[in-house]
Amino acid sequence: MNRGWVVRAAVAVAVCAVVGTLTTGCETKNSAAQAAARTYLRAVAGASKQDLVTLAELTATDDPGALRTAGDLLAGASSRIANVTVGSASSTTEPADIADTVPYGLIYADFTRVDVGYRLAAKTYRGSVVLAHPKAEAGHDPASWRIVQPLTGSISWANVEAGSDVGVDVYLDGIRIVRRLSTRMNTDTDTVQPLYPAVYKVQQRLDPYYASAVDPITVTRKDVPAPKQATLATATTRKLLTKQVWAQFARCETDYVRCPVFDLVERRDPDIDVSGWWVGLAKKPKLKFSNDGQVTLTAGRLRYRDPEGTHELDFDASGEWELDVVTMKPYLFDIDAEQ
Repeated sequence: MNRGWVVRAAVAVAVCAVVGTLTTGCETKNSAAQAAARTYLRAVAGASKQDLVTLAELTATDDPGALRTAGDLLAGASSRIANVTVGSASSTTEPADIADTVPYGLIYADFTRVDVGYRLAAKTYRGSVVLAHPKAEAGHDPASWRIVQPLTGSISWANVEAGSDVGVDVYLDGIRIVRRLSTRMNTDTDTVQPLYPAVYKVQQRLDPYYASAVDPITVTRKDVPAPKQATLATATTRKLLTKQVWAQFARCETDYVRCPVFDLVERRDPDIDVSGWWVGLAKKPKLKFSNDGQVTLTAGRLRYRDPEGTHELDFDASGEWELDVVTMKPYLFDIDAEQ
């Protein structure tokens, strides 16, 4: 054996023992896991197209669809993590809540927990990710490590049970969230969309008739409660209900008994036996639709005729409306007018 080669090899071993991670060949398993974690966090912070590819390649998951959606949402987030740091690495057991039907312990080895930190929405957060590498590989190369417990959280949206009221759709930064069965152990009824830590804009909608305000929500490593957002009637709803109001007055021409002002016109004075009939609106009432399903009409004036001549009468009116679960459109009940 060449003596010079032996000397060089001995020197390399000594250097690796001292500096540990100066070269790929000197990577320890822990430093390789830390390097992979650092690449992972930088991809979460960047969220470019290439970063999303990196996240997909680095993360072990049995639900790639949920991971792709999480990446799309991350790319459109209002604010993402910054000032990422990677701390110490330590050996750990396989996490109990790994999202996979096949135990990772049959595929991966050297489960390693790496401490991480980042800034988000003017706050500093600390957490960790768990990595492992395939059993067939030594684990000295950062490229061989995979994230088996990612840096993700979720929003705890309420489930929509069968037979319950119609559930609204949830949108994060304009992307509709599909409800997914929870992949966490011992929860077969929960729904969850994993989310990378970021600030998202949340809105709840039942298009095109109801919509909430758009509110920011900060998601970190833990699940966060769903924001309380009131879904309000949209301009489309008010326009549709307005048409239904005037349609009820229009039927006074052909369906007099169901006319909103029938009682006022037919028998305007119970002490005088005088009947009248509808002529038309002299002044349209002002309409107001409330989100609790009420409609009010104020300061209207109708014109009617009876044996004594043509008259005008001021009136107000009220009614109720709700969402028809069959047609999925707002429906106005009969309006009742009063003088």
